[in-house]
Amino acid sequence: MPVWAAVFAWVVLGEKPSLARVMALVLALSGLVYLVLGKGLDLGIAKLPGVALGLGSAVLFALGTVLTKRLPLGLPPSSSVAWQVGIGVAPLFIAAAIFDPLDFSKVSALGVGLLGFRLGLLLSFLVRGVENAAGIACLTRYHYHARGGRGGRRAVFG
Repeated sequence: MPVWAAVFAWVVLGEKPSLARVMALVLALSGLVYLVLGKGLDLGIAKLPGVALGLGSAVLFALGTVLTKRLPLGLPPSSSVAWQVGIGVAPLFIAAAIFDPLDFSKVSALGVGLLGFRLGLLLSFLVRGVENAAGIACLTRYHYHARGGRGGRRAVFG
């Protein structure tokens, strides 16, 4: 994604890449190449849809990032992200319901409890405002570090 964002920023915004940015992109790409090709390359027609979707998502995410800089939405950043994620996830929920329906008989009590907790947390953020989510995350992180990073889940959630 950063490579595409740099290319789109150059074309759309006129931001010429500096030497440091080019070096950073080369370093990032070399790490990516090592991760992908570290154990050899195994290409086949079966992997083509996944590669195409991954490449398409990287290109579109980069284009969206650059266009948002060019044409700001006028929303606070956290609200903008919430809308983008909500709109982006809606088609995934529909596709998941069609192609991979959930079998509720296989969901454990812990899974139901965690789902309820997450939905309650989401609703509280929606009622109080999305901006509070970042504040709560910072507070729980501070609480964790204030205890010296010990105590696991209990140190974070009180």
